[in-house]
Amino acid sequence: MFEHPSRAWIAAAVMAACVLGCAKDSSPANSTEEGRRLRVVVARPAPVEGEQTVELPGTLEPWEDALLYARVTGYLQSVSVDIGSKVKAGDVLATIVVPEMEAQLQSAQAQLDQERAEVELASMVEKRLRDLRKANQEAIPQQDVDNAAAKTRVEKAQSDLARAEVKRLKTLSSFARLRAPFAGRVTQRILHPGALVREGTTPGARPIVEVARTQPLRLVLQIPEPLVPSVAVGSELDVHLDAFPGREFEGTIARISTALDEQTRAMRAEVDFENKEGTFRPGMYGEVYLRVRVPDGLLSIPSRAVRGQGEARYVLVARDGFLHKQALVVASDDGRRAVVAKGLSIDSSVMVAGSPLAREGKPVRTDRGRSEVTCCTERYSSRRCWSCAPFRGASVATTRT
Repeated sequence: MFEHPSRAWIAAAVMAACVLGCAKDSSPANSTEEGRRLRVVVARPAPVEGEQTVELPGTLEPWEDALLYARVTGYLQSVSVDIGSKVKAGDVLATIVVPEMEAQLQSAQAQLDQERAEVELASMVEKRLRDLRKANQEAIPQQDVDNAAAKTRVEKAQSDLARAEVKRLKTLSSFARLRAPFAGRVTQRILHPGALVREGTTPGARPIVEVARTQPLRLVLQIPEPLVPSVAVGSELDVHLDAFPGREFEGTIARISTALDEQTRAMRAEVDFENKEGTFRPGMYGEVYLRVRVPDGLLSIPSRAVRGQGEARYVLVARDGFLHKQALVVASDDGRRAVVAKGLSIDSSVMVAGSPLAREGKPVRTDRGRSEVTCCTERYSSRRCWSCAPFRGASVATTRT
């Protein structure tokens, strides 16, 4: 027995209307919820194992460096060097005129001459009294002889004092000539002839020149705290200086500070960098590639995911439908990958790109099944982020702004 066609058509129409009604009722709520979400890209940390080559920034510094101040106050008469001048230890670099010191030295010398004459006279009187007393004890009392001897000693002390003053002024006069403390090159010429210079310890004093010893140089790098146990004197490394692209320089760590800086939580290490030809300059920057045994538990994430500076660095992690701020301890960061010592697990979903409005507490929904994602303000027909090299293959968490 067959059902009447009209009845079947009516039943199908009623079912379709119910389905459409239900869909219509639910769409505004879904749109509202979706509209509150942000579109972001997340990546999972990768484990770092075994021996790794760590890239760290390095800077060339002078072997020795000194800002030279005047030891006396006066006027700068001449400066015999300029920037780039090569100097030897003891070379005169500048001359200072101190007019009043010349007068003081002349006065002190005259005072010394006077004291010497007083000593000579007192010694003569003492000798005569002693001779007279020896010839006839009744002629002069012993007290007069003793007084004459005491006066001689006083005059000698005054003479010694005057001699010391002359020596002091002569020493100060020698300071009017500024000399190089070691062989090197002048890197700064700060004052010029005619300028008033003040003694280095007085307020407002300015240096005259700066001298640096540039053979050899020190290559200085900062070892992050998590890598400190893996670095020792003798560790080998390669250096690429920005000023010499395509060239590689080999070296070994010559010394380490054995203490960490309280601000950066890093340890200073130095490499002796030969500079016999004078090719390299203090202040040159480069990348140092150091082979280290990586401690267990380190993870690697894209550098772009890391926010903040120093000990205040953090990432945003997608968890339970929201973005959460997660503090980090970063062992190293070469601008491409950041090695994290503490703060993340292998299952963390770290935000690497997304809306500028993304911040802690914002809702987020991970959706690895969508065919289109937004990354770096560009739209790609892919389930993965291919624009953020070298972090291709990052998973995608999407929401709408």
